[in-house]
Amino acid sequence: MTSKKYCGYLFIIFISIISCTSSFVDEPTLYTKNYESVNIENGFNIFAPIVTTHTFEFEEVLDGATETFRGKNYYPTNNSGNLPLIIILHADGLQGDSEDYHLQYETLAVDLALSGFFVLSANRVKSNNYQDEHLAPHVIREYIAYLYEHYNNEIILDNLYTPPPLGQFSLIGKDVMFIGHSAGGRAILTYSKSTIESLEQSPLNLKALGLIAPTIPDDMPHQGNLPIFIVQGNQDTDGNDCNHFGSVVNPLSYKVSLLEEKTSAARAYILFKGYQFFHYIQNRNATIEVLKIVAKAFLKSQTQDLQNYIVLQEQSLTSLDAQLSDSYILYWRPNNILPNPTTHSAIGLSVLYGPSAQHLGIDNSITKSLNLANSYRITRGGILNVKNPSRSVTFSFTNPISVTGINYLHFRAGELVNQDIGELHSLVGIGGKVRLIYNEMIFGSGYATSEWVDLTTSIGNINSLDIPFCPRNSMRSYTIPVSIFNVVGNKNVLRVQFDFTGEIVEGQDRVYLNDIYFLQ
Repeated sequence: MTSKKYCGYLFIIFISIISCTSSFVDEPTLYTKNYESVNIENGFNIFAPIVTTHTFEFEEVLDGATETFRGKNYYPTNNSGNLPLIIILHADGLQGDSEDYHLQYETLAVDLALSGFFVLSANRVKSNNYQDEHLAPHVIREYIAYLYEHYNNEIILDNLYTPPPLGQFSLIGKDVMFIGHSAGGRAILTYSKSTIESLEQSPLNLKALGLIAPTIPDDMPHQGNLPIFIVQGNQDTDGNDCNHFGSVVNPLSYKVSLLEEKTSAARAYILFKGYQFFHYIQNRNATIEVLKIVAKAFLKSQTQDLQNYIVLQEQSLTSLDAQLSDSYILYWRPNNILPNPTTHSAIGLSVLYGPSAQHLGIDNSITKSLNLANSYRITRGGILNVKNPSRSVTFSFTNPISVTGINYLHFRAGELVNQDIGELHSLVGIGGKVRLIYNEMIFGSGYATSEWVDLTTSIGNINSLDIPFCPRNSMRSYTIPVSIFNVVGNKNVLRVQFDFTGEIVEGQDRVYLNDIYFLQ
């Protein structure tokens, strides 16, 4: 591999100086910026640590032709080596192979480097829009081989691994995360896991995928235990109104359903609502901060922000971007949490357990739920207790759960509609209340109830995702602190009860619930 050109950029606050040399490593560029976006780790408006950048080109024979690889690297100047590696694969577009296309990802790359990562912002090679996707594994391997040879003096090829010489300073570590935007997301969903695994002798560890408005492959392979996090704007109309809410070819394959099926690790679908949250959101504060949260959690085991912002939602993502008016989070836990309820009973409500998409109309491109998993479909009906005319549904757990060992009640819910009969998505949504039913360990036989918690006050009304140009049915994840139920003492929770009295209109409203469990 031969270096063709190196260009460095020096930014001090808002002043830029451009320099180019003929060498890859002769003059690394020091990059500073006045960090004005919300920084979860470091606070507000501080001078961030200096970041070194390298812009590079090299040529390799790919599929019988000589191709130019272009990219830009970013890493903290003051470091102790073994920095986790993040590779950003760009979206397609007419300028996707231009020398300066990486500038569209500059803010994202710099902010990740400021958090202690080695970042490669990689232009596409060979194909403008990844139609030649069979080449993606070769592209990924070439970039990886190039980085480790130049920075670590380390050889990583298909069937060959040569460690760095004894005493060699290794700038780049072995833990890897991919970030893909649009077609870049499709490429890494299809090939990143298998490509890393194909480097059989290498010590690389693929830790997570972060996807920015990705297009989805219909043949997306199962990702095993690989965490996947998707961020997208609710007004994305790139290609067409619904292009980025489904797969590339099959409109019945949706992003959320693929997350349900294709990995067993922690994963989330995060939809941003706000002004100008369209397709090219890679440098928006909210996008950057979420990807930093994911990178810190899975590359550095710094999980507190992941818990606060995504799992528990105790801190709102709206605080990360002034134009973000709301965010919708669907979170799936890894398979290591307390079980879902096994039975249910209802008063004044009809409850049907089955696929979320049932009874939502025949126009699948619009009305089919994004969720494939079974859910409790709750509508008005059933037998009403005349003496106590409340409409409630109670979910029971097989084994009592000690309240001293749990901190949060989690569930997913949505107000799903049937557009075939003229129903419209309601941004107002459905309210209600919830409480815990428990026994006391001292007596063991009597039942008691906690205080009611108002859903509207604690989590907001239950509604569907707000996707104005491509209406979709989907659910959201909710968490409620167990402490606000005011259960005193050592109690065993047996049931969770939801009351929708006065909230569900006959023949119009329905609520879907699933994934009801307690977080420890």
